[in-house]
Amino acid sequence: SVEQAIAHSGGNLTRAAALLGITRQSLYRRMEKLIDVRETAAEILFAQQVNAVCDAADRFHHTAVEHNQQYDGEHTG
Repeated sequence: SVEQAIAHSGGNLTRAAALLGITRQSLYRRMEKLIDVRETAAEILFAQQVNAVCDAADRFHHTAVEHNQQYDGEHTG
């Protein structure tokens, strides 16, 4: 993999490209694709986490409203 070649070459991208049998420019393109994929995955994960927090907040709000309605019903004359 790109990461393994870079690690094996001690970070030398020319040697990493040679290990992979590609040009240094091709290695750069592959690295850019990896970065794009990772950024997209991070954005998706973040969106999922935000949605989970919003869902939890909604559930808490609805529970609080129900509790307040029940309390008001029990304590009004």
